[in-house]
Amino acid sequence: MVSTCRTLSTVATVATAAALAVVVALTGAPAAAVRCALPRAYAGKSGVVSIEAEWQAPSRSSKWSRTNRLIDGRRTTFVVYKAGNKAHWVEPPPRKNANDILSFPFRVDKSGYYRVLLRSAAPHTTEWNDAWVSLPDPFRQTYGFIRRRWGNNKAWRPLNAAATRGWTKAYQNKGTTARATFDTFTVDHNPSVLVTRWLRRGQTYTLRVAGRSTRWALDRIVLFQCTRSGSDECVLEDKATFQAAIRAPRSRCGGV
Repeated sequence: MVSTCRTLSTVATVATAAALAVVVALTGAPAAAVRCALPRAYAGKSGVVSIEAEWQAPSRSSKWSRTNRLIDGRRTTFVVYKAGNKAHWVEPPPRKNANDILSFPFRVDKSGYYRVLLRSAAPHTTEWNDAWVSLPDPFRQTYGFIRRRWGNNKAWRPLNAAATRGWTKAYQNKGTTARATFDTFTVDHNPSVLVTRWLRRGQTYTLRVAGRSTRWALDRIVLFQCTRSGSDECVLEDKATFQAAIRAPRSRCGGV
């Protein structure tokens, strides 16, 4: 009888695992937390890198913490900066190697410019709605972001992040903890999307996120290769490319 129970239990476990594998394959949902640290990195596929923020677990001394929320009818795990702090406080750019920096190493499989999206939730439309992000360029020894004006003005404008030690403000204006958004802008009163400098296929880069506003929550990071049209190196208004990127399977952690 014990042997039979064990057999049935094993069969049930295998069946459950198979069912989960089917769900993951169909939805792109992460199967399990996969923390990735150098020299390993999240591997891009078909011009997309997609990373669950909670995979990079905050240290015990960090001001980040995990939380589960019901977002659009689905239970979602976020990492939140100073979750219990009700007072509004804006943090300055972090010092080098601070323990409150979340680091996400990645590699792209296609060289090019990439748009950066942070899926986040915030308690207010103009306060508690932003974070610091950084993407150092290992080749130029400079800061890695180029900003670009949203809308009809397609001029490329490099971000000058020298005064903030290489950190750039990234914000959204949805302002609700019950809904997450991929909206990711920089430059107050002149919303511009974040676009990387030229990324080389196979080279390891590290996107870093640090707290700026209390109670700002991060769910996922997505980078997707810009589409090209004539002399326009990055067509940002391509909705099909955007939708395909945010629905892409999560990136796997791989070796060199």
